[in-house]
Amino acid sequence: MIKYYIGMVLAGQLALGPIVAQAQTGTITGIVRVSGTVVIDAEVRLRELGLRTKVDGTGRFLLEGVSQGEYILEGESPRWGRGAQSVTVRSEETTELVLELEAVFHLGELLVTTAPGAVRQDRAYQATTVVTSRDLLKLGAMSLGETLSKQPGLSSTYFGPGSSRPIIRGLSGDRVRILQNGLSLGDASGTSPDHAVSVESRMADQIEVIRGPATLLYGSSAVGGVVNVMDASIARDLPPEKMSGFFEGLNGTVANERTGSLGLTSKIGNIVFSGSGVLRRSGDFNIPGFATRDIKLRDEHEVPGILANSSVKGSSGNLGISLVGLRGYAGMSVSDQWSNYGVPGHGHHVENHAEDDHGESEGVRIDLDRSRIGFEGGLRFQDSKLQNLTLSVARNDYLHEELIKEVAATTFLNKSSEGRLESEYFLGGKVRGSLGASFSSRDFTVTGEEMFVPATDTRSRALFGYENISLTEDLGLQVGSRIEQQNVETRLAASNAKTFQTFSSSLSFNWLALQNISFSVSGSRSSKIPTAEELFSNGPHFATGSFELGDPNLRIEKSTSVDLTINVNSKRFHASTSLYDTDFSDYIYLAYDTYDRDHDLPRYQYSQANAHFHGFEMEAEFDVYQGDMVLGTPNLSLGIMTDAVIGKLLDHDIEDVLYVPRLPPYRIGGSISYSRGLFSSDLALRYSGRQGKVSPMEEITDAFTMVDASVTYRLFSGAIFHDISLMVNNVTDSEARLHTSFQKDLVPLPGREVKLVYRMNF
Repeated sequence: MIKYYIGMVLAGQLALGPIVAQAQTGTITGIVRVSGTVVIDAEVRLRELGLRTKVDGTGRFLLEGVSQGEYILEGESPRWGRGAQSVTVRSEETTELVLELEAVFHLGELLVTTAPGAVRQDRAYQATTVVTSRDLLKLGAMSLGETLSKQPGLSSTYFGPGSSRPIIRGLSGDRVRILQNGLSLGDASGTSPDHAVSVESRMADQIEVIRGPATLLYGSSAVGGVVNVMDASIARDLPPEKMSGFFEGLNGTVANERTGSLGLTSKIGNIVFSGSGVLRRSGDFNIPGFATRDIKLRDEHEVPGILANSSVKGSSGNLGISLVGLRGYAGMSVSDQWSNYGVPGHGHHVENHAEDDHGESEGVRIDLDRSRIGFEGGLRFQDSKLQNLTLSVARNDYLHEELIKEVAATTFLNKSSEGRLESEYFLGGKVRGSLGASFSSRDFTVTGEEMFVPATDTRSRALFGYENISLTEDLGLQVGSRIEQQNVETRLAASNAKTFQTFSSSLSFNWLALQNISFSVSGSRSSKIPTAEELFSNGPHFATGSFELGDPNLRIEKSTSVDLTINVNSKRFHASTSLYDTDFSDYIYLAYDTYDRDHDLPRYQYSQANAHFHGFEMEAEFDVYQGDMVLGTPNLSLGIMTDAVIGKLLDHDIEDVLYVPRLPPYRIGGSISYSRGLFSSDLALRYSGRQGKVSPMEEITDAFTMVDASVTYRLFSGAIFHDISLMVNNVTDSEARLHTSFQKDLVPLPGREVKLVYRMNF
């Protein structure tokens, strides 16, 4: 049935393509300025069509052959800042404009491309988060989870510095889909919290987080959200320069961290070559006090001030080549990521591994390697209502070994492939949309002492689409849907094969109520298919210190969600607030069952119950003083963020309220940002509340406060510019434990850390 639907859609797209309206292209020209002064080093980009150019010596630019429609024009200067402006292109007409840059880019002004189309954050139909490459420079985190954990609505599974996966609105695992350039990573990070996310955030150009109904485009199970790590491994447009790149070095004191990264991009005619790499080394982390919270459980050999077995080694690299033309592009990339990191705490109670000569248990380390081959190609049509057609395919080979005394005790193998074909069309001034199809395969094998999941094969295929309809100039409607079929079976017995079919849909409105205030209301009905781990687990899982038991009779989990997002983007005040409410039917969760004396571990059973999640997230900025880059006067702004989520299981036999395990606590924080010319500084304070809403067998986590500070200065030497950043994280050296972590009682967050980062761009 799925194949029939996909065939019908593709046939429809081919039929739509020849609907020709000749000469439906125009021209965009203009000048780039900052505070009325011409900018002569800016780059102007029309991301949706893959067009990019540099301004000339007078600050002017020209983009020709632009298909008629509405777009977001971006401009960026390393000296003067960034800017974005809406532009409407009409057939055989020239659009003239002035693109103003700003030194400080505020909330809502960044472009989101993972959501349907390319839109500014403040006009998106759903809550979004964008982390730019310059933000990543200041964050300097090792893992993806820690990189995003300070954003509103996001937290992490923190299992030590080597492993940390994002949590969105209290949801984790396969309810949060992590992508690299729009396709899944193909790793095992969703299987267990001690498994690292195999993507290097320091090589990213931008990281986008999408919540709400738009996640249907990337999988019906992604109820929490989608995290898309975007890099330049495959060029989609021609860079203005023949060669460009960067070098970055980082040194941190909390674990003697040393990280270096390098990236290069060059072009010969219409062929673009790219390459990048990262090398990282760090020792055991410094912590305030003891790692083990309960004094009664501390080992007599435990040393205060050190998180034992928390060191990290790793490297990653990728190479890419693209052929870019006026009507499209085609490229491929190869990448490899290797990591060797310690698993701190005592979650791995591996049997028959004796203590060492000092009476201490041998630490467990994970050695993982993921190789990836990717292809992406796109066609841009200038004489058809079919605007873009994009095909992307990736093959991942993932291997990780859990080492005890440098011997592999457990081996995880995951071979996966994914493909995605998507078309975008424009049916006139009112209607714009997309239709697409995707497929994926996953062959997952676990061997050794921790074989808690049998070898499984998963096959999935889906058809998805969305439609943007401009009802009025200020009111827009978006509808989306996804139909998916998935087959899951173990290699032990064909009788265990499971086939699921789901249908998910969404409806959203975006209303520009006033010039600077917009409201978005979204509703969606989603279906999550049980994973192989949830269906077939049956064995000890030492990472979480438990014996896990799946249920092959699990039903499809269904959820109904409502989101309300309010964006304010005035001259001095910028804010985004989201409220959400989600009802789950047959919510799948891991619940304590009994104590397994044979394995000396608590036994947890995958179960289902109705559940209800609700919460909010908010961030705001207020410009106390707006400076002028040309005159050299300062900028001073204040910021605030807060978020909270509550998740409850509704049908159970316990009279008291039963909360979902590992809920993020309430958080609130404030920040002060000061910049003048090429100097900038930030001071941030975040309070994480006491989490008393706990599930059975779960302990309360204390509140804590974190203070972070940073200063950055940019130097220029011709066309080369240098960024030097000094950061101090956890200034007060506070003891902090994340309630979302399986190992919160054994693995606190790092203590005070000073980081120095140098980056050269050329």
